[in-house]
Amino acid sequence: MGYFQIKVETHPIVLLSILMVATAITMARINIENSIDYINDKNTLFLVFVRYLLLPIIFILALYFSILELNQIMATIILFLSAPTAIIALTISRSVGGFIMPTLSFTILASIVSLIPFTLAMSLFFNNNAFFVFYICFFVTGMSLLIPYLFILQARKIKPIKTAKMGERYAFLSIILISIFIILVSMSLEPISLVKLLIATAIAIGLRVIAVIFSLNSHINSLDTYISMSYPNIFLIIVIAAMMGHSLVEEIAILFLLPMFLLSIFDNWYSKFFYIKTSDTRLHTILNIQEEI
Repeated sequence: MGYFQIKVETHPIVLLSILMVATAITMARINIENSIDYINDKNTLFLVFVRYLLLPIIFILALYFSILELNQIMATIILFLSAPTAIIALTISRSVGGFIMPTLSFTILASIVSLIPFTLAMSLFFNNNAFFVFYICFFVTGMSLLIPYLFILQARKIKPIKTAKMGERYAFLSIILISIFIILVSMSLEPISLVKLLIATAIAIGLRVIAVIFSLNSHINSLDTYISMSYPNIFLIIVIAAMMGHSLVEEIAILFLLPMFLLSIFDNWYSKFFYIKTSDTRLHTILNIQEEI
């Protein structure tokens, strides 16, 4: 489409609506009735605090007060560090053998916590009003994740079987919607810049390196930790950048989609190193399996 110069500009609200429906369908397939118990997990809370709040703020402030000349590309890289987990991480976690619920915890908690460094990065590096940035980020996060989560949470509590069946029956639709989202945003691109594509690829690899570091503690949820941190909510960044008119951030975010999904091939292989042996007592505990005496 880029070659033939077929360009279509899609309104951010349309993109946001697509994300809302896709998120709701994805969550309908998961038993989230007891999700509060997983969200309160101390290990998850600690990792989210360090990865999505402490680490980004340290980088943001270090760069802001450094003597280095900061350009918008460098600022965009730092912005990506503040991005929370994407909802598609739930599907990927499920497909490679994760426990899914820890990934959901990362997704929800990271989305809330990331509002602070995300706002800080946008206001310091892109000269935006902090309150306006926070409002936009909160609005997009709430509409694309928190509202679908609360809606499906109530639906599963009232009619768990019917909700789960609907989620499984229309699971294909969530994939189609995400694909439509990618096609629509890709049609807004100018001819692809190789330099910007390489920058997006470097960011994708860098985020995976960080994910590896945070998941090396051999915890029972290490696979979910890795998947959660490897798939930032690039969709959220695209919508926010489009709403605020930051074309550079939006373009790099769109180009980021290519290496992010191509690297999932690597994740499929790498995930095998996180598998827990069936004899591991931790697996028995988390799955409520009683050992034979």
